[in-house]
Amino acid sequence: MRQIIYIKVFALLLLAGCFAACNEDKGNYTYTDINKVDSISNINDSYFIEMGATLLISPKVVTSQDNADDFDYTWYYNNGDKGWVEFAKGKELSQEISDPFGQSDKTYNCAFEALNKQTGIAYRKLFAIQVSGVFTRGYVALCEKQEGIDLDMVILKTNDTFQPYHNIFATMDQTLVPPYKGVNPYDILIFKDPTGPNPVSTDGSNRSIYLLTDQYTTRLKFVDFTWDESYDISNAVERNSTLYNSTIAQGKKIVAQKMNVGWIATGQGQYPHIYFYMQNGAGGGDWWLYNTFPFWQSFSEPMNGIRSTDDDSGNADGIQTGTRYEAAPFLAMSNISNKNGTTFYNTEDGKFYYQTISSSSFSTKSLFYTEKVNDTSTDGVFNFSDGGQGIVYMGTRQLNGYASTSIAILKQTDGSFKYIEYLADTNTGNLVRSSNKKRSSILPANCGIDQAKFVVAPPTGTTDAPGLYIYYVTPDNKIHYADISSGTAVLGELSIPDLTADGYNEITLFKAMLPSTSGLHNSFSKTLAIATYNSSLGKDTGGKLSIYSIPKETQPDLELAMYPTQDDLDDNPGKYGVDKPQPMSWTGLGQIVGLDYKN
Repeated sequence: MRQIIYIKVFALLLLAGCFAACNEDKGNYTYTDINKVDSISNINDSYFIEMGATLLISPKVVTSQDNADDFDYTWYYNNGDKGWVEFAKGKELSQEISDPFGQSDKTYNCAFEALNKQTGIAYRKLFAIQVSGVFTRGYVALCEKQEGIDLDMVILKTNDTFQPYHNIFATMDQTLVPPYKGVNPYDILIFKDPTGPNPVSTDGSNRSIYLLTDQYTTRLKFVDFTWDESYDISNAVERNSTLYNSTIAQGKKIVAQKMNVGWIATGQGQYPHIYFYMQNGAGGGDWWLYNTFPFWQSFSEPMNGIRSTDDDSGNADGIQTGTRYEAAPFLAMSNISNKNGTTFYNTEDGKFYYQTISSSSFSTKSLFYTEKVNDTSTDGVFNFSDGGQGIVYMGTRQLNGYASTSIAILKQTDGSFKYIEYLADTNTGNLVRSSNKKRSSILPANCGIDQAKFVVAPPTGTTDAPGLYIYYVTPDNKIHYADISSGTAVLGELSIPDLTADGYNEITLFKAMLPSTSGLHNSFSKTLAIATYNSSLGKDTGGKLSIYSIPKETQPDLELAMYPTQDDLDDNPGKYGVDKPQPMSWTGLGQIVGLDYKN
């Protein structure tokens, strides 16, 4: 607790007259006891509160004499050049967070003062008010609505309660939002990115919100979802590049159907590598990269270009560097320490290709092109050269922090499906080492995973022992799981009665919420978000969002997450203040197709 700031004043009593040395001292002094403030408590060092909310503070003032009427109580805030400005009188504070605290995402330095009316001695307690915007943190849902798209949000308020907020675009100043009527949604992603919302005019948030639709791909301003035409990623494409000449120069906008984000670990922190999958007008698609490390690369060349081996080893393979191949619309990115790589799948030859992004050894060739993964190992786990009869899915299982494993599901010649899980490395030679191959498991031909709407490897386990399960949702809206801990997968179907109750029988989103980005304390943070839809209620209000926890990593069952109370979190005092656990499920949202967490 900060110390009370006060001024010591010594009262001097003037004796009547001036005495000479010979005058007699009769000892007639008058002493007055000063009522002092011994302590001020019940004021926190800082308060985090939303715009429009009311801040209540009831200070406890202990004085040397039991007479509170000796003091005047005043509240101040520091207004920069104008110094300390009074904003309230009285001991109890009930202050609406508006003017003079009218700027969101700003910290105001404040003081409570107890002033002795007789002596003029002031005692003060300093504290801070951190004002947040309405949309500071919570689940952001990209919804398909009756007239187009919009954002709904389940806001996590500063009093640790959730509150749904609907139709963000429709309720904002229409000059500050992107076109949203008649637009179809693809996805929304929110993550650390030093270039948002416009790389030539960043806002200092170190965050980006990417919005993918069938008409444009753009960023939104992180603090309040506002938009400007300059945020469209079409403005970030490098001039005279392949993509610029084929799209921007032709008067077309960049429209990405998919987006994946990977991370590269350096001594300066984590840097995002952002991949967009775009259809190319010739019946296929290409992957393009936007990144800021080791240098700014903005969609210059397609990533699905072959890196000829004679560039690196002298063994000519007869393929010209940069030759394009048709890549599957999936990526797998796994990051362990300084080992960073991205796996592509060539649908023309049924083989894996690899893009190495090492923070310790880097060349433009390793960034711009990929090389075939030649695996001659006989470790018995699996062989990368056995690309199967086609790719069903590739993705990532998030582990602790930014560490992750990559997964892929391949169709086999007998109709079955092979699941593989592995770690990235700095080059293809290291990639194929047995220590990087974590598991392989066969799913039967009739499992239905090739028709799945969603496939998720939940964020569980460690690099040495990744999670034991994957989940997938079939077109009949059933949730299946596969225990892939052995060579032959054990399949099952999850029964979650409350998930599809009351007509919410269509699953429109099934997504892993990664640790530290789920709105929950870390010990509760390994969750799955499941969005369902009740068509009888319509697209504007027929959506439901539910957050499910994984109570035991050794079992596939899911439980509806409960937002914890303070009693649940003795190791984190003061963070949560709700009186009873809140079920993390909300109705009245739009038809949800994309979701991420904002904080």
